[in-house]
Amino acid sequence: MANRSTPETTAAKYSRDPGVYRKAGILLVIVLAALPLLGCGVLRTMVDSAGKLFGGGESTVAGGATVSNESSATTTNPEPPPAKPLVILTQRRGNPIRTAILDTLRHYPGLGDENGSRFVVLWLAMKDNWAMMQGRTEGRRTEVEALLKRDGTGNWTVVSFSKGSWLAITSAGYPQAPKPIFSGARAWPKEKTSSASGFRNLTNAKGNATRTAILDAVRASMGWSINGKKIVFTVRWLGVQGNWAYLVAEEYNVKLPLDCLLRRSGSGWAVVLTQGEGDFERTIRQQYPNVPQAIFDGYP
Repeated sequence: MANRSTPETTAAKYSRDPGVYRKAGILLVIVLAALPLLGCGVLRTMVDSAGKLFGGGESTVAGGATVSNESSATTTNPEPPPAKPLVILTQRRGNPIRTAILDTLRHYPGLGDENGSRFVVLWLAMKDNWAMMQGRTEGRRTEVEALLKRDGTGNWTVVSFSKGSWLAITSAGYPQAPKPIFSGARAWPKEKTSSASGFRNLTNAKGNATRTAILDAVRASMGWSINGKKIVFTVRWLGVQGNWAYLVAEEYNVKLPLDCLLRRSGSGWAVVLTQGEGDFERTIRQQYPNVPQAIFDGYP
């Protein structure tokens, strides 16, 4: 009678492999050490180590959650970049962006025989690499309007240009440009001649009584001295017409820039408004709509 081999039991099979008991002992030690740490990240690390010891790809922690030992990339939707604010450059003389825009326009062929002119800027705003400018040429006072765009290298290009009229360039005609840059553009009033309006440019009229009275009024509003020193001004622009004056200056000792609007009454000149944030000329127009335009126009 042939001998039939009895199937070997699982226990008998593993009893011949002493390494199994060594691994089981290590796993028992890990589990016992991890009991006080249930719910902690340390438990996950220790159980993962045990899983790797036995060649598994996953480990199960308390609560039945399955943790994969394989690294996986987490895909997240990036936050959209914050919207850039509108930057008003009308009165920000010396600003490099303002200078670059005006330099581009000075050499634009559309100026014709006024090529190279300086500008009296009435409105200039920028947003998202687009800019809208309204102004007058300094010589003939010709109305100029332009829409510009900045490329990836930082250079400005004229997208649209108009000479001799206002509001020829609108947001409706250029929907790709941000609407806020057109918000301050408007049909500016025609400019009166200086001789007919009584306008006076006192910027360099040292010793003039009106100029002295205006500067003293500004000194009085500042307390007459700064850090114990008398206030001394370097005057960049002083335009006067009627009872209104517009001063652009710098205090000599502390290099403090100053733009201010003054009004003359029965008691003399007094400061009514000083430069704040934003478009100063526009703020003046909102609060004092009867201020003559000529006192601003001579200083680009």
